[in-house]
Amino acid sequence: MRTDVEDEISAGWAGVDQADPTATIEYFRAWRDRDPGSGVLTFELASAYDWAGREQEAIPLYEQAIRSGLAADRDRQARIQLGSSLRNVGHPAEAAEVLRGAVADYPDSGAAVCFLTLVTERQVDDDVADYRRPLSAYAQELWAEGG
Repeated sequence: MRTDVEDEISAGWAGVDQADPTATIEYFRAWRDRDPGSGVLTFELASAYDWAGREQEAIPLYEQAIRSGLAADRDRQARIQLGSSLRNVGHPAEAAEVLRGAVADYPDSGAAVCFLTLVTERQVDDDVADYRRPLSAYAQELWAEGG
């Protein structure tokens, strides 16, 4: 991808306004409209919708971006974010399918493994509930160590 496009993408995310997510969506929509076939720009627009809590609108854009063929890093991100969005709108089985594919293709992605685990946790028996407290503590420790 050209550096100037990457710079514009970075600028779009650097300028996000928590109080007005519509501005971020419009920024990325304008960039995508210049090149509607760009998987990268479609991914960034999907991410903007997702960031704004508008997962229903993000899902088809993630799917389109993935079909267009993304470089590995963005493909991994798109699949994780698609899986998360699917889960958030009440489609855990579809989310698990997407995330299993991401784990298969990117086995070193801790994020893919974690999101798959979180999605499938609700599909397992009460065994997970027995370990909720220590699992939560481990997750908090990992978060604290990373940040």
